[in-house]
Amino acid sequence: MKKGMLAKTLSLLLAAALLAVSFTGCGAAAKDSAASTENYSSGAWSEVTVETEEAISDMEFGSVTMDTAAGTVPSTAISVPQDGRKVILSANVGLEAKEYDAALNALLSKVSTLGGYVSARRDYDYGRREVQLTVRIPSVQFDDFIGGLSGIANVTNLEQKSQDITESYIETESYLASLKTQQERLLELMEKAETLEELLTIEDRLATVRAELQYYASLKNSYDNRISYSTVEVSLYEVRDYTVVQPTFGEELWEVIKDTGEDFVEFLQDLLFFIIAAFPYLTLLAAVLVPTVLLAKKHRAKKAARKAASVPPVPPAPSADET
Repeated sequence: MKKGMLAKTLSLLLAAALLAVSFTGCGAAAKDSAASTENYSSGAWSEVTVETEEAISDMEFGSVTMDTAAGTVPSTAISVPQDGRKVILSANVGLEAKEYDAALNALLSKVSTLGGYVSARRDYDYGRREVQLTVRIPSVQFDDFIGGLSGIANVTNLEQKSQDITESYIETESYLASLKTQQERLLELMEKAETLEELLTIEDRLATVRAELQYYASLKNSYDNRISYSTVEVSLYEVRDYTVVQPTFGEELWEVIKDTGEDFVEFLQDLLFFIIAAFPYLTLLAAVLVPTVLLAKKHRAKKAARKAASVPPVPPAPSADET
């Protein structure tokens, strides 16, 4: 209820109450109602390549999932953090299109426009065509790519995932620095070696350090590549009719519970605002009504007393002895 309408309503109520008081000595009241809101969110998945699977198997993951037949991609997409954390973003997307060739061309054009590339492609034709693409997108363009999919084809499912590898990344950088220091010291010792046995021992240790340097440098490069370029697995299907995804009983029940709770909160808020806005008017009404009601009661009591005093007493009935 708007403030202007509330003031007018309260003024009318006050006038009506005062009018009623002048005739009967009684009062009146008023009431109000509420509205509702709605919200939605969504989500994601990713993969781990063979060369770094063991190294990042214990990392923290964050994900959300979404199924939709309307092709609407939620705005709450996972994006690159702005606090310097090292995060790998990835997604798995299912698309369907009636105009298959146009949708595929638009998808490939979108990838190229955003500075990405297709690292793998698999085409199938079982009466209806299908293509599976492994797409690498610059992570800074991840949200734009995911958000633009609904304009290309009908989005049937979208899974996104973020992998926080900050701790592993820092440990890898520290170990690389330590290995480089060891390599420099071994090279210095090699120059100072006085016997063949010392030289062979140093060379053996140096070979081990260099192998570890190569491994961890490769791991860091893999991290950097995955952080800077997100991996999106895209499946595009040719269809005659779009898939309609019905919500489950649990999803419908949760929506009802959520909406009911939001409606109740809205009602309490509106009721509180109404009471605060109506307080001056209610105070004025009370100041007028309470004395009026008390005076009316006092007047009725006096009238009843006078009526009782004006009625002559009824003589007692004669007793049996008198008759």
